[in-house]
Amino acid sequence: MKNLIKKFFSREGSISKKTIQGTFWLFAFRIVDQFFSFIQAIILAHIISPEDFGLFGVAFIAVSVLESFSQTGIDQAIIQKKDSAESYLDTAWIIQIARGIILATILILIAPFVASVFNAPQAALIAQFVALSILIQGFVNIGIIYFGKDLEFDRYFIYQLFGTAIEFIAVVSAALVFRNVWALVIGLIVGNLVRLVASYALHSYRPHFKFDYKKAKEMFNFGKWIFWSNVLNFFLLQADSIFVGRFLGVLSLGFYQVGYKISSITSASIVSGAIFPAYSKIQHDIKKMAGAYLKTIKFLLFIFAPISSGIIVIASEFTFLFLGRQWLPAVTPMRLLCLAGLVSIFDAASSPVLKALGQPKIQTKYSAVQLAVFLILLYPLIKMWGISGAALAVLTSAVVYVSCIAITTISIIKCRWFDFLKETFIPLANCAFMVLFVSFMKNFVGNNFAGFFILVISGIASYFFFVFISDKFLNYKIYSAIKESFLVLVA
Repeated sequence: MKNLIKKFFSREGSISKKTIQGTFWLFAFRIVDQFFSFIQAIILAHIISPEDFGLFGVAFIAVSVLESFSQTGIDQAIIQKKDSAESYLDTAWIIQIARGIILATILILIAPFVASVFNAPQAALIAQFVALSILIQGFVNIGIIYFGKDLEFDRYFIYQLFGTAIEFIAVVSAALVFRNVWALVIGLIVGNLVRLVASYALHSYRPHFKFDYKKAKEMFNFGKWIFWSNVLNFFLLQADSIFVGRFLGVLSLGFYQVGYKISSITSASIVSGAIFPAYSKIQHDIKKMAGAYLKTIKFLLFIFAPISSGIIVIASEFTFLFLGRQWLPAVTPMRLLCLAGLVSIFDAASSPVLKALGQPKIQTKYSAVQLAVFLILLYPLIKMWGISGAALAVLTSAVVYVSCIAITTISIIKCRWFDFLKETFIPLANCAFMVLFVSFMKNFVGNNFAGFFILVISGIASYFFFVFISDKFLNYKIYSAIKESFLVLVA
């Protein structure tokens, strides 16, 4: 057993082994991060008012505007390079620092204007203090890019864990003392300070103030499509919050932000951090990429689809019991956003393929289509159904985008449609049966904590029962894929 554990944690081995290890560590961080986020949301929901969540949401929108419109794509450019990229790091670090200083300064200056747009003057000072967090991020050790490039996600796990754990402690402690929105601000600043220190403690690279114009230009040439993709993603991720805050008020924004926060547990996007570097290393072999793509679809749906489905079916019970009756307006948008997260699993598998093949512009073009659909639907749906309408606009535009990007990816890597549909249909059918079973069980349990945990256990048990049936009779082969991955890890 000791030898197996040693082999599992060894950084030596094939790309397949490193990819599986990377996915494990990123998924482990996802679980830990969402656990802290989940517990934090429950605690703060009983201490901080929905209006305070809305005020922080206004400040966060301002930060998102600036960060999205200044993304350079330099980190992806460094990861995508086949050879060593150390000669690019100093230039990238200087660009990162300059970006942090500029963004912090702009945020301090525009904070009063942003607050006035949402008719929330208290948000101005909050946004100005959040600017300090942006400034801190600019000085993070650029060497941590190699955690992704070299598939050393165990070190990334430790790096992020320090910041997340300390931020959680700081937020909860500050909430118990101040009992207002400043707890969130304090936690954000403290968390980024810890990550700054950890970045230099965990990676030996020490950046210098050296700038190479030619290398900067080369990185920007790749990163320009990442930049435009991030600009589009800003509108896709924040336009709903902007419209909700502007037309429905800070209280509705608070409900929407909490619904969004809980639904984000279902996101598979973090796993892209392991998939992209792995695809980049096999970008010359289309057949191998097709096989890796199907395996990625299989595993992501197996893990994340039941999480999304589970939250959808027990959202009202969870909200009533853990957050309180006052948060029930967040239930419907939470369900719709979880469904959007389920759809986006296919993006988490497809987008890294296009980036690895040096085709980020395709993703950017489809993001533009998604944004057009989103903006066309957003205002009329908000007027008709409030915050639920905003979530419905997110879901509809996600379906359009994912359909386009999945079809294009399948075409480029010459993946068989039969294989793709097989890897897709079976896990989604298993989730559908789980949802039906849990819905049926609701008729026999009370709306209390005991009943809630019975529903959770029923959902988990029924899901794995249906997985077993599909594996045995429909040739799903998920257990053999898990066994194969384990053997690769301990090889």
